[in-house]
Amino acid sequence: MNSGRIEQLTGMAHIRMAEGRYEEALDWAMRSQAVNSGYDANHWMLIAANAYLGHMGEARKHLAALESISPGVNLARIRRGQHAIDPHRIEVLIEGMRMAGMRKSGD
Repeated sequence: MNSGRIEQLTGMAHIRMAEGRYEEALDWAMRSQAVNSGYDANHWMLIAANAYLGHMGEARKHLAALESISPGVNLARIRRGQHAIDPHRIEVLIEGMRMAGMRKSGD
């Protein structure tokens, strides 16, 4: 499967996250994960959706996986890299990743 298709699957997860439909977001993110476990943005979905659903063990497992493929990842770095027209779309992810224990900054 090509990277465009993976991004589409992750994009669907992101839309569902912004809508507060976390179970559906998790489903889309798991589809993307099955195709490419190294796509860091998809890990954001897996972490946040699991955190919102109260599955903290799963959220932290995906956080550890993200940290292994993207050393130095933190909330400030992710926020800086996202220039969304609708800031809510990234903030819902930031909050979910914060709940799972992602570091706020490189400190």
